[in-house]
Amino acid sequence: MMKIFFKIRSKITNFIEKKLRPFYIKKLAKLKGGRAEFGKNIRIGKDCYFDFNHNSILIISDNVVVKDNCKIVLYPSARIAIGNNSYIGPSCEIFSRASIEIGTNVLLAQQCILIDYNHQYDKGGVKIDEFKTAPIEIDNNSWLGLRVVVLKGVEIGEGAIIGAQEIIRKDVPAHSLFSEGTIKNL
Repeated sequence: MMKIFFKIRSKITNFIEKKLRPFYIKKLAKLKGGRAEFGKNIRIGKDCYFDFNHNSILIISDNVVVKDNCKIVLYPSARIAIGNNSYIGPSCEIFSRASIEIGTNVLLAQQCILIDYNHQYDKGGVKIDEFKTAPIEIDNNSWLGLRVVVLKGVEIGEGAIIGAQEIIRKDVPAHSLFSEGTIKNL
């Protein structure tokens, strides 16, 4: 009896993650003046938060997994694209005012944060409603460890690995390991 219960529960969960949540997200995007495009066989976990604004675009390609409790926020005219076979771990947060490109076969471990802007500031202080933006690009086959933060204007090269809890302010070359503040070739 329990075997049947778990089989039915699995089918319901599968339907919700693959069909119902993407349908809802597309409707939400359209309602807020944005657009969402989804490839085949994507999975969106529970309690994910998506926010769209005017002319924002979210593209999630084939075989992408977005795990539970993720937050994806697109401000006006922003674009976020996630390539085939990529994995966005639990509780990741992605905020865009410009552009964030995540390549194919990219793994973001849990609690990573990508943010392509910061507040303007000068001698008069921080400007609450003014921002500096620059795109983020994470190239194919890269891996970001637990709690990595990627800031505006960064490109992470193909096949790069970023160690846990690093803050990435500058580009990371292809096929390198960034850990404890230093870069090593792989």
